[in-house]
Amino acid sequence: MPHNKTQSLSHLPAVDELLRCVELAELRVAVPHERLVGWIRDAIARTRHDLLNGSKLDVAECQPAIIQQVIGARRADQRRAMQPVINATGIILHTNVGRAPLAAAAIARMQAAGAYTNLELDLQSGQRSRRGARVTELLAKLTGAEDALVVNNCAGATLLALQATAAGREVIISRGQLVEIGGGFRLPEVFEAAGVKLHEVGTTNRTYISDYQAALTEIPDTNQNIETTAEQRNPGPRPRVALAARASR
Repeated sequence: MPHNKTQSLSHLPAVDELLRCVELAELRVAVPHERLVGWIRDAIARTRHDLLNGSKLDVAECQPAIIQQVIGARRADQRRAMQPVINATGIILHTNVGRAPLAAAAIARMQAAGAYTNLELDLQSGQRSRRGARVTELLAKLTGAEDALVVNNCAGATLLALQATAAGREVIISRGQLVEIGGGFRLPEVFEAAGVKLHEVGTTNRTYISDYQAALTEIPDTNQNIETTAEQRNPGPRPRVALAARASR
């Protein structure tokens, strides 16, 4: 290593020296010690790399340059933290910005849940109750279902629903719905984890009710013709539910 490079590296400040710098006083209070030390070490390593690769930083410039890198790391870390943003995407329910804003009543309920609550306590009997019993009851009434279960994402809901109703059986799905959703969940993999067999129908941009009909092995009234019109492309849930009901009779 040339003498001038060796001399430059010898003037790199130590971690302890940088921790005592007045420029980093605010970070010493606001940031966990281990994280701040990590940023400092990363900045020193980058500066060492730059010096070894021909950087012209002199002795007086090394420490300020490292301090600025550490402050920059702090700013980058703050940008990654959860914070309010303006949704200017034109999409009201946008997954990337948290979908729908919480209603004031929902926020109030969350704040109330931060204290002691009757999470698993029947206040009338004083005995332990089932967690989620209240929301299960309300959701079952809302949907007309026999029972309900609340999970925190659609992939989990899909997996549990399939395991409960179709494990080991065939599930018909449009190729246009075999997508990857938020969190990197790919629907074919979710279906596989649920233990069902995929039966793909249609294409990625067009699926007709007749595609679903052809995939079913036994349908009452098979002589009844199902007309395929422009309105029946990519049919919504109603015609699919009706077809499934006929097939299950």
